[in-house]
Amino acid sequence: MKSKIVSIKDYLWEHKIILIFVIGFMARLFALGNLAGNHSVYQDEAFPGYEAWSLINYGHDSHGYTMPVYFETWGSGMSAMQIYLMVPCVALFGLSSFSIRIPQAVLGCLTLVAFYFFMKRIRNEKTALIGAAIFAIIPWHIMMSRWALDCYFLPGFLLFSQLFLLKAEDDNKWFMVSMLFYGLSLYCYAAAWVMMPFIVGIQSLYMLFSRKIKFDKYIIIGYGILVIVALPLLLFVLVNWGFINEIVTPFISIPKLALFRTDEMDLSLKSMLQHLYDTFVMMVTQDDGRLTNATPQFGLYYKFSLIFIIIGLGISLKSIIKKENTRDIIMWVQMIAGFALGSTIVAYFSRINIIHIPMIFFLVIGLSEVINYFGEKAKYILFVVYAASFMMFSVYYVAYHDDLVAESNYDGIGQALKALKETEHGTVHILSWQIMYPYVLYYDQYPTDLFIETVDYDPDTTRRYLFPRTFEGYDYMATIEDEPVSGDVYMCVSKDEEMLKYMQDNNMQITNYNYVYVGIAQ
Repeated sequence: MKSKIVSIKDYLWEHKIILIFVIGFMARLFALGNLAGNHSVYQDEAFPGYEAWSLINYGHDSHGYTMPVYFETWGSGMSAMQIYLMVPCVALFGLSSFSIRIPQAVLGCLTLVAFYFFMKRIRNEKTALIGAAIFAIIPWHIMMSRWALDCYFLPGFLLFSQLFLLKAEDDNKWFMVSMLFYGLSLYCYAAAWVMMPFIVGIQSLYMLFSRKIKFDKYIIIGYGILVIVALPLLLFVLVNWGFINEIVTPFISIPKLALFRTDEMDLSLKSMLQHLYDTFVMMVTQDDGRLTNATPQFGLYYKFSLIFIIIGLGISLKSIIKKENTRDIIMWVQMIAGFALGSTIVAYFSRINIIHIPMIFFLVIGLSEVINYFGEKAKYILFVVYAASFMMFSVYYVAYHDDLVAESNYDGIGQALKALKETEHGTVHILSWQIMYPYVLYYDQYPTDLFIETVDYDPDTTRRYLFPRTFEGYDYMATIEDEPVSGDVYMCVSKDEEMLKYMQDNNMQITNYNYVYVGIAQ
């Protein structure tokens, strides 16, 4: 009996989901350290990377806290999840754009897989394949998977929570895992804390009251796990509201921040309506003007997808009303929470990131309905349209967006500081505010203990973040009114024409590093 020989092409076609995952993984992992930004990093990537490096080499963060539940960083804080996930990557590969982006990229790949199984459980295999194919090539998720920003960890952890919540229909033990991930989600992004009781409460109680899961000891244990995991952050809030003193031990720290951001939320009716309107317009246009979140040309989910999202919303609402598929309530709850969050703050896509997976969910439902209604021809037309859009987005991302990000990140800071390490010089004076101190700490791999010992923060309490005026070897206070000090170094960004002129007028030896100028006073 002859064995059937199956080519790789036939195998991949038969197992389409494997091909989808390969494409999705490549979109998130290819040239990870390089794209976007030509190996440069954003300031909100530099600081967590430096904190991870500090934990590895000094056992504490840049403020001296051991294993903080929330990092003080700028003074107003940064969520802990991504920093702790960076630690093994930085330990293995050193401090670089590649190592600090690994956790988010891997999480992005796992989220793609989770979305497939989520769609399969909440709908069927056919819809799940469509969902995975769309999710794999969505600009928003590709871009967020390639940035090391703390807020971007939240959508993936929430999706894991919801997938395990649905799996509890088969075995209540999964409810405990779901509550664990809901709890861990709190360590991903603080801005969403106010919405988490709404999300967790309604999603889990829906499953209980609809009798999709039964109430037993695993439910009680699950909620207990959620409370235990959330407890350190509850203590953190009490510390920073002034109810209790900060907690510092050799094993865990609950710090008192220099600046606790309690003023970001505005609950006046007028402001909430304005913010809600702005959020709605932003979602319709799919552009918030930030290079980290979306491109104006392609938007979040490809701009033409809006019509399918609207169709999906209608179909989903109809299925809930008719009680055909009430599990959609899980995504409705999260979408509503996203808009509610957007109504309380000045929103941009990364701040209201809990809204995006529900939007992609409704997009998939809409596409599935169109394909079911119009038949196979519609499927092939949509395939061509989305495939072409993905290819155009990929070309734009590599050919143009990379350079825009490099300019925005002031690519050249790292090269300049590396070159300075190889020369003898005096104090480095930072003339442009754009060269923020996390860049210096990150690129210079500045000794953490020396920074803590020598940093002099500006005492101005009206600032929204801590501003170091000086730390050993660096000065942020120089102005064009000062006489240059012979042998000292002066740095500015290329677009800071006034500071560049100051360097030229004082006959400094000037070197250009991409978007940065370095002058050495004679």
